[in-house]
Amino acid sequence: MLIKINKDICYVSFPAAIKQFFTGYFDFKGRTTRAGYWWVMVGFLILSLLSIPVLVYQFVSITSMLLQGIDDEQALDYGTNNLMMLMMVALVIYLLIFFIPSMALFTRRCRDVGFRGRGVLVLWIVSLVSTIFASMGFFLYIFLIYFSYQSGADILFVYLNYIIGVFFFILTVLPSDFLTTKSKSKFVRFFFRVKM
Repeated sequence: MLIKINKDICYVSFPAAIKQFFTGYFDFKGRTTRAGYWWVMVGFLILSLLSIPVLVYQFVSITSMLLQGIDDEQALDYGTNNLMMLMMVALVIYLLIFFIPSMALFTRRCRDVGFRGRGVLVLWIVSLVSTIFASMGFFLYIFLIYFSYQSGADILFVYLNYIIGVFFFILTVLPSDFLTTKSKSKFVRFFFRVKM
């Protein structure tokens, strides 16, 4: 059963935020408070810190093999294969479990600040397009480096991505209804909710 997440309480604890995160798995229309958003981000930080022992274990294994006299190339190949396989499995699990609810959580946070759903969609599209162009510029640079290919467009998209990222971060720390508007402009009302 899909439950809508709404900003009904002023304080959200860590367990309540995690529960709301998974309860609102597909809820893009509700609202999420700052505390509800940032407690989930703390949870993601804890999960990422749990991966550090795995990386340390891989490093110690490779170092141990090198100290035992195993060929450098064979030791690095062993470590790279194991590490890459582990990271790929972890990435797939992460994407399957957390990608959609993370997007829903961010969308609810933007809606709580004052954006309309379509305003958030436009932000996501601009971010996606700029990421694609920045990535294309990077790969073109790698593949055509021998031909002295240089373009300023890829740098422009990289900076645009940074600006969008900072803007997204700022949106997550703004208080509820901060961006609601009383403007009569249709353009402004396309992006922002009307202040009551």
